[in-house]
Amino acid sequence: VGAATFQNYNRYNVELSYYGPQTFSAGIARALARFSIERFNVDRLTMRTNRKNASILKMFQRFGFRFEGMQHRYYGPFGDAAVFVLFREDLERIGQMQKDAAS
Repeated sequence: VGAATFQNYNRYNVELSYYGPQTFSAGIARALARFSIERFNVDRLTMRTNRKNASILKMFQRFGFRFEGMQHRYYGPFGDAAVFVLFREDLERIGQMQKDAAS
């Protein structure tokens, strides 16, 4: 079981928070990419995670997220956030893969 929340939408960017230990998959990534395009029509999708979360950092890179930088103390005095982005062309590529698989 997992949950996704979209926040801080500004016409061009929307931030995504996802929670679900060991539940994030290619299918979920594809559905969220398509939803981001169809519902928000954004040019970018931003996600953050604790920089110490090595497994999530690797997973972001596997799905095509690009590392943008660090937000120091985002999670408190000892918790820096790694910021990742998917641009529109990445969202379309990921979202299209689901469509192709269904055909």
